[in-house]
Amino acid sequence: MRLLAAVTATIAAAVLLLAGGCKTGAVGSVDAGPFMFKETETANGCFIEAVRFHDMYFANPRTRDGWMRVLNWGVKDGYTISQGHAVAVFEWKGRLSIYDINGGVIPLGVDLALRNDLTEVGPANFRRYPRYETTGAEYMIDIHRRQQPALKIPRDFPKAPKFHPLLRAAKSLARHRPVQVYRFAYTAGGRETESAAIVFMFDGQLCIYVAEHGTIVTSHMARIDNARLVRERIERALGDGSKVRMIGSM
Repeated sequence: MRLLAAVTATIAAAVLLLAGGCKTGAVGSVDAGPFMFKETETANGCFIEAVRFHDMYFANPRTRDGWMRVLNWGVKDGYTISQGHAVAVFEWKGRLSIYDINGGVIPLGVDLALRNDLTEVGPANFRRYPRYETTGAEYMIDIHRRQQPALKIPRDFPKAPKFHPLLRAAKSLARHRPVQVYRFAYTAGGRETESAAIVFMFDGQLCIYVAEHGTIVTSHMARIDNARLVRERIERALGDGSKVRMIGSM
């Protein structure tokens, strides 16, 4: 599990930072579970892929009446909370399994009757990452699964290959909910770099994915077209001096 630079926060912070613990690569195609699942190969994409697995689970006729949650958690180092990890926890063939970008579909080893007990499910996942002290584990589920699918991408969005995984992820997420893609630039090491963000709602919370960081999940009830808030959250995640500025128009 590759952790990026820690982001200082307090336990009571309004923004929970996820997915920095995700590996940069991907498993590829996962077929050991209830369906074939092809990953998008997004960097730091554990939350994105867990949500996509969630979407496919509830869309598949064999599993749509089953039980599924996205589980996410942070990593604690003293008074600092670093970016953590996310997996999909689901019921399949009478047992509890997980989908983890770092290993595919894996039996969890927790009795199905205890699926809602985070004191059991949490540690069963944390043991796979013994080097880190975990904190803030929570379940998420898309309570608005009947949102009208829609995808908005800037008209002048670049065609560079580095953006292809992000666009694949955005298109997949947009089959089940409104999604907006933003272009932005930020400063790092004295140089300005162009990047992009996927913004969507999940479990009633605003989610902002950027490849350099992972997914920012904020409790702020906001519209995905609130560009000012999106810019502020990205700048906070990328750190002081990042000088994030939005690019282009929808």
